[in-house]
Amino acid sequence: TIEIPTSVIFIDEDAFFNTLWYEEQQNNIIYINHILYKNKGDSNTNITIKEGTKSISPGAFRNCTSLRTVKLPSSIVEIGSEAFYGCSSLRSIDFNEELLVDEEMGCFGYSIIEIGYGAFNGCRSLDSNTTAHIMQDCRCEDDIDKLFEDTIEQILGDDELF
Repeated sequence: TIEIPTSVIFIDEDAFFNTLWYEEQQNNIIYINHILYKNKGDSNTNITIKEGTKSISPGAFRNCTSLRTVKLPSSIVEIGSEAFYGCSSLRSIDFNEELLVDEEMGCFGYSIIEIGYGAFNGCRSLDSNTTAHIMQDCRCEDDIDKLFEDTIEQILGDDELF
C-alpha cells in the first residue's frame, strides 16, 4: 500500500512504475488521491475524468492510440507534460470549465493553470475547436506551439497560425 498525503498535487510520470503496487492496479485509469497518475492499457476510447481530479501526471495517456474523447472535470488545474502525447485518434477534449471569478483580486480566468510541454504532441486528430480553446483560454507552461509541436500545423494549417 502506498499512502500519499492529500497535500501532494503533482506526481511525476514514472514515480511508481515497475513497483508491486503499480503492477497490482486493476483499473485502466489509476488515481492517487486527486491526481490522475496513469492510464494502464490502451482499450479506453472515451474517458470522463472524475470530478475532484486536480492534475493529470506527465505521460498519463502517452500513446493511447485508441483514445478518442476526453471529458475533463471543472476541478482540473494542471495537465502534465506529454500527458496526451501520441494519442493519434484523440478528436476532442471537453474542458467543462467554469469561469472563475475572484472578486477580492479583481480578476477572472479558467480553472486550468498549467499545460505542460508537448501535452498534445502527436494528437493529429484533434478538432480545431479544441485546439482553439487551448490556445486562447488556457495559460501554458511553454510557447503554445510547443504543446503540439508537429501537430499544430496539420490541425490549423499554416495560414491560421497566430
